[in-house]
Amino acid sequence: MQNAANHQTAERPDAGLNILLVEDNECDAELMRYFFAQTWMQGVVNVVCSGEDALDFIFRRGKYRDAVMPDIVFVDINLPGKSGIEIADILGAHAETIDIPVFLLSGAPPPVPSPDARTDKCPAIHACLSKPLTRASLANVLRAVDARHGDVKAAS
Repeated sequence: MQNAANHQTAERPDAGLNILLVEDNECDAELMRYFFAQTWMQGVVNVVCSGEDALDFIFRRGKYRDAVMPDIVFVDINLPGKSGIEIADILGAHAETIDIPVFLLSGAPPPVPSPDARTDKCPAIHACLSKPLTRASLANVLRAVDARHGDVKAAS
């Protein structure tokens, strides 16, 4: 697993997904990294802690100019600066990022309401997930994305 300070460069990995986790809570980010390691066999996880860093990473600006475009984004709804919903709106508005699946993360107790039914209004949002995620729920998400990337093997 890699954090944003040690992110992958623009050369595509041979196998696996390139995941971007946008999480400002260090404990939540560590738990997600642990679940990725337990659930997912191949790929790279990059972590940034603000909406602005997420957009710089995705659009390869500044210190992230050599970053690889993520295949999937998990983003906390409540971030300093730009919110997870704002990030999803921006990704949904650009042709080069509209197809990146975005999963919103919320600390709200289950069931997590769809924020203003955003999934209908923003094509980038695939679901709003309650955190902390479980290993099983993360495995289900990765299996769904696996249809696009057949070389990713999610552990059961």
